[in-house]
Amino acid sequence: MNNKFGEVAGALILVGAAQFLVGMIVSEALYSGYSLANNTISALGVGPSAIIFNSSVFLFGLTVVAGAYFIMLVFGRGLVPVLFFIAGVGAMSVGMFPSNTGVIHDGVSLIIFLFGGLSAISAYRL
Repeated sequence: MNNKFGEVAGALILVGAAQFLVGMIVSEALYSGYSLANNTISALGVGPSAIIFNSSVFLFGLTVVAGAYFIMLVFGRGLVPVLFFIAGVGAMSVGMFPSNTGVIHDGVSLIIFLFGGLSAISAYRL
């Protein structure tokens, strides 16, 4: 087991999540009239802040996919890296298919929320 690969996986996912958080906050600030209480997060992908939000969520997905690769190098081909990989692809897809794409967006959003949660649950012992 190579701990350096584990550190790389953790760093990738942390940096991806941090930049997504910043991207989401900037998107909220640029979207006049956006309200966390009244709008979904997906609304940020079609408004005036769309380029920032969609790029940010795509980059987050990319870092999760890369992190899944390094998780696989540490723990082997098991459930955890597969779940992370699918969640990452889901996030990348949300960036490519914003909410104005309708059912496609709904499907890829389901992927990220479902597999993101499952990846966290499956990784708790690691």
